Amino acid sequence: MSLTSSIKAWLASPPVLRFFFAIGRRVAPLASIRGTRMVLRGVDVLEVLRGTERFGVAANYAARMAATTGPFFLGMEDTPQYRRERAFADAAVRGDDLPRIEEIARSCAREALAVATPTGRLDLVGGYSRHVPLVLVQRWFGVVGPDEATLARWLRTIFWDLFLNFSPGDPAVTAAAAESSREMNAYLDQLIAQRRAELAGGGVPVTVLDRMITLAGGEFRDLPADAIRRNIAGLVVGAVDTISKAFIYALQELLNRRVPLAEAIRAARSGEPDRVTGYALEALRFRPHNPLLIRYALSNTTLAAGTRRAKSLTSGDRLFAWTLSASFDAELFPSPRRFDPSRPRESYLHFGGGMHRCFGATLATSVVSILLATYLEVGPYPTAEREQDDGPFPDRWIVAIPKPGNS
Repeated sequence: MSLTSSIKAWLASPPVLRFFFAIGRRVAPLASIRGTRMVLRGVDVLEVLRGTERFGVAANYAARMAATTGPFFLGMEDTPQYRRERAFADAAVRGDDLPRIEEIARSCAREALAVATPTGRLDLVGGYSRHVPLVLVQRWFGVVGPDEATLARWLRTIFWDLFLNFSPGDPAVTAAAAESSREMNAYLDQLIAQRRAELAGGGVPVTVLDRMITLAGGEFRDLPADAIRRNIAGLVVGAVDTISKAFIYALQELLNRRVPLAEAIRAARSGEPDRVTGYALEALRFRPHNPLLIRYALSNTTLAAGTRRAKSLTSGDRLFAWTLSASFDAELFPSPRRFDPSRPRESYLHFGGGMHRCFGATLATSVVSILLATYLEVGPYPTAEREQDDGPFPDRWIVAIPKPGNS
């Protein structure tokens, strides 16, 4: 890594950002930098995320989604199409599926550790934190893919361009996403046709995709012909690398905190998954997998109206809602520098807020906690190879597992 890259990485690290945000919340909580409004105070971040009639997402995501997976409701404003397609997804993804999701994730995580043990090495990313949610995409969502590696490439490259390729963007990232989208959309069209024929022949709907096919032939028959493909693609694109990154970052934060790590290990080994969730969420407050959310003013409006920091916005103005900064604002998180895994779960901003809150937030939280608990039951293990990244994603991290019979 060059000196310039090292300096940039240091400046973007959570501890450094937290230091500057602490100053910014006091002296310039709504500063404009290069035409983008930086939203740092907790109450202002909540105003932006919850005020969906004033602050929207379509200007950032709609065109990118149209060029890749196709229009997806989380990239729409509160329109009749948004409400109809959101209802379609809600009907296909049922709350009572969570025990099944957790069982798949838990058994898959344990299997991954068992397979790695005889070799003495485990890739915590490729062989664990990405592998487990990929299996969920295959078994629960119903998108098997030609093979796991191809499916993983599709989902990562598309997600990267949609959510992390900030304007003006890297053309190589956009090109990779375009190629993946062409391949994945063609595959999904074939898969949907195949499953539709199998269900018509008496097959039983067992996956989210199966339910979408059934719903589109019944109460949601008014949806466009491509609605199934667009919506299943929109759901699975965010289901893998978000979970993987959150697990890796939560674990890394805990490894740097001796007492919380020991407490999390005790909770995992005593079979207390809810306590482990608290440690995962609190660790992510210090090292979030996503530190900000982008919104645009939908009309001329005022942010933080009635306060001394109030700012007038013009329709189209871009805002960075820094959830990392809000997570260390004492108004939202009392004693913010204290590591407290007992904080109310609803206070965390890891998955956004308002109508555009991550659709899979409950699933992601549960799977991250299962990955952490399952690993801490037997680990943590010493690092054998330094972690490697692929752009904004953890990509490889080898740990050394004691082989059976070794002390």
